[in-house]
Amino acid sequence: MLRDWGCPNSPAASEDLPEISGAVEVYQMISAADVTGVFQLESSGFRDLLKKLKPDCFEDIVAAGVLYRPGPIEGGMVDDFVERKHGRKKVEYPHPVLEPILKDTYGVILYQEQVGNDLPMP
Repeated sequence: MLRDWGCPNSPAASEDLPEISGAVEVYQMISAADVTGVFQLESSGFRDLLKKLKPDCFEDIVAAGVLYRPGPIEGGMVDDFVERKHGRKKVEYPHPVLEPILKDTYGVILYQEQVGNDLPMP
């Protein structure tokens, strides 16, 4: 059973969360792109992304939704994110101060909140 609702290395991981029966099997289905009838996940392009990404936590599914847009696809962000997630490419940060902000997205800026007010001031 899956106890962590987030990604395996997520700071949100906690032993205080309840166990979720069947969650591992659900992530396996999503990773295999067995998502017919699942709103926003069932298009052929999104299924291709899921097969590459192999989501193993909710945050990965959210990231896939953000990545499956023309800008990130055409800009190479999708491949960069996938390669970093699977350890095939080194996770790098544009600046060391950004590491805690970008750690959960493997150094890829996905969300506007990551570049908003969270930046520490020198």
